Amino acid sequence: MYRMGSLKRLLTMATKKGSREAILATEALRDLFVNDLLPPNRRLRFFEQQPLPEDSSLRPGAETLLYWLLEDKIKTLYVAFNHIFFRFCC
Repeated sequence: MYRMGSLKRLLTMATKKGSREAILATEALRDLFVNDLLPPNRRLRFFEQQPLPEDSSLRPGAETLLYWLLEDKIKTLYVAFNHIFFRFCC
């Protein structure tokens, strides 16, 4: 699993407009998101978008909640990456 701090540093590097560092960071982030972090069969969800069952006996456990939190963090970083990418290309 990737450390969030490393992804945030790559995002910071990608914001340096016109530098080789920004191009390399953008390519690295794109590769990480496409090949490792984005699920192939669905969109990422923010934590508050996760489905909660009505029946309280079916509530998610701690492991599921941590997975949802990680997914929320990845989606937040992916949204930030998209803003950076579209700001530079368009």
